[in-house]
Formats: sequence, structure tokens, C-alpha cells
Amino acid sequence: MADSLAELDDMTLRVLALLDDTTVAEQRREAIRDFTTAQIDKARELISDGGLVPTNRAGIFRAVSSRGDESYLVAAEAGICACPAGLHERRCYHVLAARLVNVSTRRAA
Repeated sequence: MADSLAELDDMTLRVLALLDDTTVAEQRREAIRDFTTAQIDKARELISDGGLVPTNRAGIFRAVSSRGDESYLVAAEAGICACPAGLHERRCYHVLAARLVNVSTRRAA
């Protein structure tokens, strides 16, 4: 009986992990839905270059500009960024990068 419970627990953990991965994939697809391919590429580059830094407030990041000489505050869930595009209420890749990191961070927590 103990072996059956251990197997069930292991199986349950695997299923839950698979569901988590599926949920994260769905959340990532949702996050990138309204962005252009160029914005997606720039967001990935920003993340891989370490240009998106979390602040001490949940969901708020500091993003480095593409030139590297400025940084902007980004609110991931609200979709707000202090970059020139964001100030003109346009979608920017900083918001996308913050949303992608937010999805990954929630899964890790």
C-alpha cells in the first residue's frame, strides 16, 4: 500500500508539473499576443542581456533603454512603461519583457 501511495504522489507531482508548464506556456502566449515580432525579439534580448531588473515592489521593473544610457520604470501587469513609447500610450517591448519575466517568476515561486 505504501508503494502505491508513493507512486501516486510521484504521478500526481508529474501531472501537476505538466499542468504548470502548460499554464506557463499559455500565459506566455497571452503575454506576447498583441506584440510584433520585432518587439518580441527586443524583449527577449533585453531579458537575456540582463537589462530588466526587478525592484523591491512586485511586478515593477527597471528596464534599460536600447541605447543603454537611460532606464525606465515598468509595471508589468498594468502594461505601463515610462519610456517614450509608453508615455505616448503605445505598446513597448519593455512591458512585454516585464510580463514574460513575471510569468516565469510566478511559476518559480
